[in-house]
Amino acid sequence: MTKKKIKHRLGEIELKDIVFVSDPIYFPGIWCQAAIGGIKSGKWVGFMYKKDTGKDWGTRVTDLWITHEDYQDEFPTLYVKDVEIGVDSAKAGFFDSDYFLEHHKSELDKEWADRLYEATKTGEGDGAMVDGKCVVSTSGLGDGGYNLYASQNSEGETVALRIKFI
Repeated sequence: MTKKKIKHRLGEIELKDIVFVSDPIYFPGIWCQAAIGGIKSGKWVGFMYKKDTGKDWGTRVTDLWITHEDYQDEFPTLYVKDVEIGVDSAKAGFFDSDYFLEHHKSELDKEWADRLYEATKTGEGDGAMVDGKCVVSTSGLGDGGYNLYASQNSEGETVALRIKFI
């Protein structure tokens, strides 16, 4: 019997111009993250899907999404971006670019990284919106490389992003 994915809304974030898709501990410019330009500025809604994967792994995050508020009622057509999102901290997320850069100056802001870690252990469990500037979750079955999907509107703006973990 196939187990059903359950959708969990994580909250709203404000994005403009560029969004980083990354493991929170990675510094900007590493090969296994994406800085996506041309996104539709404004309010975005973050959510994750979770599914019971069976007795060995239990319930895990299968997908992490953000969609622009104007596209909440549409299921966007997605295409695979030519990038692998690498994970070494068992977490990945979508980050406002200024916010991400602020916490990765000369060294990683450890207090911030700890807050993200703690945020994914509370609330919906496994995922959270933090500071109105990022959506982060655990990465399905843990560390590895994951596909990034995107959708654009008729003006060519990116309006949805998805990391598929499982």
